[in-house]
Amino acid sequence: MSIPLWALRHQGANIRAILKIVFGGASETLDTPGPVLNEVIAPRHSDLIRAFKTWCNDPSPDEIIPDHFFPQWAFPLLGQALNGSPYPMRKVLNQGFAMTRHHALPATEPLNLSAQLVSVEETPGKARLSTRAITGTSSHPEAVVCDIFSVVPLPKPKGSKSQRSERPEDTKAWRSVDQYRAGRLGGAVYCCLSGDINPLHWFPPLAWAAGMKNPILHGFAAGSLVTASLD
Repeated sequence: MSIPLWALRHQGANIRAILKIVFGGASETLDTPGPVLNEVIAPRHSDLIRAFKTWCNDPSPDEIIPDHFFPQWAFPLLGQALNGSPYPMRKVLNQGFAMTRHHALPATEPLNLSAQLVSVEETPGKARLSTRAITGTSSHPEAVVCDIFSVVPLPKPKGSKSQRSERPEDTKAWRSVDQYRAGRLGGAVYCCLSGDINPLHWFPPLAWAAGMKNPILHGFAAGSLVTASLD
């Protein structure tokens, strides 16, 4: 799939939210749980939905918007939930999300969105953030509930040593249900479709400076590929 640069015209809110996180001010504390923020989201553009479904091979019918596309409409309000964070949010890393689907999301109806900072946990060298985004409609207010887990690297205390916990996995019963190769342009494609313009995913020099061979695919992008494969 070629890079859909045309999709960036639908990503103004996301781009502004990312810039505000990177360059916004900070406070000394971040109270949890934070306030519940609410917003009514206009239906996503049909061309954007169609291109996203094509990219991740989502099998849902035209009248349904993929719920795993939630970062595209939820990111600005989630960013507001983190406003004033005392942490260097430009270094925040996605560690995954848990999604519960109670009802399908209609592609042509406004969506009711709420976002909240749920918890913050500081450990030596990192701060773990948990946020929640709930998307619904007037008839199904909690159609899709998503918990997003992030981590912000912090300076480690002097003399502390990193500890890595190993959890054995029994892989004998695993089976492959699908395969996907992101390719050199995968991060740039998802950047345009989702509005997540983090250059670590599409700008090679920054990826190299971070110790990577190439730009890495967004965690939310991998989550969409997995979810579409399981549907």
